[in-house]
Amino acid sequence: MKKRLKKKITNRYNALNGARRQRDKRKGVKCISYAFLPIGERDKAVLAADETIPDYSFASHWLIEAYAWQDFSQVRIFPCTEDGGTISSSPLQMFVFEGEEIKRVLSKFKKAVKAMENDGFRENYG
Repeated sequence: MKKRLKKKITNRYNALNGARRQRDKRKGVKCISYAFLPIGERDKAVLAADETIPDYSFASHWLIEAYAWQDFSQVRIFPCTEDGGTISSSPLQMFVFEGEEIKRVLSKFKKAVKAMENDGFRENYG
């Protein structure tokens, strides 16, 4: 029973499948790029100790997505399980840029991915 309830709670929204669907779209909202990386030990400890955000003890991976529209662009970050499930469709952190400046969005995306790979994302961007 507990296993089934845990699965329902942690997989309410699958952010990884959403990013893949948005990447393959031809029209409308389209994901420029996404990355799915494991959470490092330091980031996991900082995420667990942070009291201002909900409990993300289930999270084992980061999902980072980059979107560009005509009016504004976004870089979104989700904590996920290893299959891409998360408790909410709202990102943990979001960077918003005015206008469709794809170079700025992709540079911020690459910086965040590099920080996640070096296990220092929550220290630098948190």
